[in-house]
Amino acid sequence: GLAALALTDHDGVYGVPKAYWEKKKHPALKLICGASLSLPGGHRLTLLAENRAGYGRLCRLLTKSHEGKEKGAACLDWEELANLPGDSGLLALAPASLDFHRLHFPGPTYLTLQRLLDGRDSERTEKALWLSRRWRLPLVATNDVHYHLPERQSLQDTLTAIRENAPLSALGHKLFPNRERHLKSSAEMRALFRDLPEAVHTTLEIAARCSFCPSE
Repeated sequence: GLAALALTDHDGVYGVPKAYWEKKKHPALKLICGASLSLPGGHRLTLLAENRAGYGRLCRLLTKSHEGKEKGAACLDWEELANLPGDSGLLALAPASLDFHRLHFPGPTYLTLQRLLDGRDSERTEKALWLSRRWRLPLVATNDVHYHLPERQSLQDTLTAIRENAPLSALGHKLFPNRERHLKSSAEMRALFRDLPEAVHTTLEIAARCSFCPSE
């Protein structure tokens, strides 16, 4: 089973209340609250709340990202991240595609790596290892989860078609190429990253840092 599960909606914490109530059925599972924030230039950065103060700051950042924007156009200025205090109570999960020259986040930052079995895993791994050395960031194994079971990919495709207002046959690369973005077990993740066990171990390190509970 999983020791912890991070919930990171795009530009919001919409799923936290329901996730918290569902978590009560699984008392041994730690719920980690966060969000994937939109940044200028099409970049994204995931922030996780370590504590109550961090969750409050995350919510304020999300509010700022939506201020004066149309629905679905949230975007947070890079400067808002740079202005956070070093003890903000937030930690960052940065994808390899991020513009690291523009990121000035004062808190703990981890570099994410996915293994999606789509023919690009070697390329992703090579780039992530280089960035990890270049920016001195620890690697963490993630899976870009969009659905809990492999067979729910068809539903994900349908939601994409609705969002794009287009038939499935016209979506092309806007659809995921396989069913790998499902919630994997710890054993599955260890098998995927057998050559980088430290990237899986880092997930436990992050979980240990995040003590915030929505009941606070």
